[in-house]
Amino acid sequence: MAEENAEGPRELLAGWFAAQARSCAELGSPLYAAVLPHVAQDVRSGRYDVLLAPMERWRFGHALPLRLLGAAHALALRGDAPRLATAYPSCGGRCEPLPDARLLADELGQALSAHPVVTTDYLARAVQTNEPGRASALVLGLSALAEQVATVPDQSNSRVDDAETGIALVEIGCSAGLNLRLDRFGYADGSRAVGGDPDSIVQLSPDWHRHAPALHPWRVDARWGLDPHPIDPRDEAMALRLRSYLWPDQSERRERLDAAIEVSRTVPARLIQTDDTAADLPTLLATLTGQRPVLVFQSIVWQYIPVAARNAITHAIEDAGRRATVFAPLMRLSFEPDPLRGDRAAVQLRTWPGGSGPLLAHADLHGRWVEVLPEPVRFSDKS
Repeated sequence: MAEENAEGPRELLAGWFAAQARSCAELGSPLYAAVLPHVAQDVRSGRYDVLLAPMERWRFGHALPLRLLGAAHALALRGDAPRLATAYPSCGGRCEPLPDARLLADELGQALSAHPVVTTDYLARAVQTNEPGRASALVLGLSALAEQVATVPDQSNSRVDDAETGIALVEIGCSAGLNLRLDRFGYADGSRAVGGDPDSIVQLSPDWHRHAPALHPWRVDARWGLDPHPIDPRDEAMALRLRSYLWPDQSERRERLDAAIEVSRTVPARLIQTDDTAADLPTLLATLTGQRPVLVFQSIVWQYIPVAARNAITHAIEDAGRRATVFAPLMRLSFEPDPLRGDRAAVQLRTWPGGSGPLLAHADLHGRWVEVLPEPVRFSDKS
C-alpha cells in the first residue's frame, strides 16, 4: 500500500471512513455522519476484509468510502435494499429523527455483501460526483473570460473571425459533463437574477458571502470533456449511477442534479474517454487555442489524479497558453480544496497570454455558499 501505517491496512482504511463522517457532518448529511463511524468500526474489526481484498490496493485518492456508500445507495434506489431504503429520503424513507446508526450500518454491510456484483462494480470504478452546485463558483471564470473578450479594443485585422469568437469550454474530469452546460443555468441572489438564463430549470442561488457578482453576458458554442469513465446522463442507468453518489438526505442536491440532467438532454457536449488526460489534452487544445477563447476548468478532480499526471496536465495547459492571444485568450479555472482550509474550495484563475491570475473566490465544496473575493479581476492589453 502506498500509504504506510504501523497499525496495518484496516486501521488506515477505517481512518478514511471516520474522516468521511466528519466531512459529511460539515457538508450537511447528518445521516451519513451518524452511520460512517460505525462502518469505520466494522472496517477496523475485519468485517469488510473480503469485500475490500486485497486491502493493500487502496490509496486515499480512490475515495473508498464514497464508492461503498454509492453502491449501497444504488441498491436502495433500485429496490434491492428495502430495509436500507426505509431510512433514505431519496428512496421515500425517513431519517428524521435519525434511525439507530448501528443498525443502519449493519443493514448497509448486509446489502453490500448480498449483492457482490454491484458492490464489486462500484469498488472498481472512480466516484462520479458531478455536482452542478459548483457552477455558482465556476461561472465566475466564464464571466471573467467573456468580459475580457468583450473589452479588447477592436482591431479588425487582428481579431479572430466572428464565427469563431464563441467560448469553448473544456472540462478535465468531466464525469457526465453537467457543468459543461453551466452557461445554460440561471444565477441569482435570492429573487434577483445576476446572470445566465433566467428561464433555465437549473437556478442557482447560493449564499453569496460579501456580495453577489455582476456576471458578464457570454456566448458558448463548444463543449468538450475528458474523463477516464465519462457518463452519458441521457442513459437512465447512468443517471441512476450519478444519483447514487449523492447523499440520500440531501434533497436539494437531488433536485438540482435531476434538473441539470434534463438540460444535458438538449444541450450537446462531446465527452472523450481517455486513460491519459495529459496525453490527450494537448491534441484537443491544439485545435482550439489561438482560434477562439477557451476556458479549461476542473472541480474536485485533483485528488483522483496522481501527482505526476497533475503536473503533466498543468504543463499541457501552459504549453497551449503560448498560442493564446488577447483576442483568443486561454483561461484555466480550478475549483479544488483550499490547501489552507480543507472545508472549502479555492477558486483560482490563470490567464494566457501571461499565465498569471487571481484567486477569484472561496466556496463551499458543494456550492452552498460562494465568497467572491474583493480583489477584482483586472486585465490589460499587454497581459
